[in-house]
Amino acid sequence: ALIGSGDTAYQDRLRRRAAEKLPGGAVEFIPFQPKEKLPDWFSAADIGIWGKAAITILEAMACGLPVVVPEDEATAHLVSYGNGQRISPRLN
Repeated sequence: ALIGSGDTAYQDRLRRRAAEKLPGGAVEFIPFQPKEKLPDWFSAADIGIWGKAAITILEAMACGLPVVVPEDEATAHLVSYGNGQRISPRLN
């Protein structure tokens, strides 16, 4: 599942990419969720992926969720103990 809101054009690209790579509705797009519901989502997830630095990365990590974060100065310290991975935040 992908949770959240954001730039409509970017969301459309994600939906097209998901439909192309994982047909049959394998990826569920869930709208923005209230902050108090996020720990439930984080606890149920296997991994969290962010395209930019956000406070929710820390919140997810507090729930024990391994994270994939963008390669930038703001995220380097987040995965320095092996609790995640940094990647280039590009969508091809």
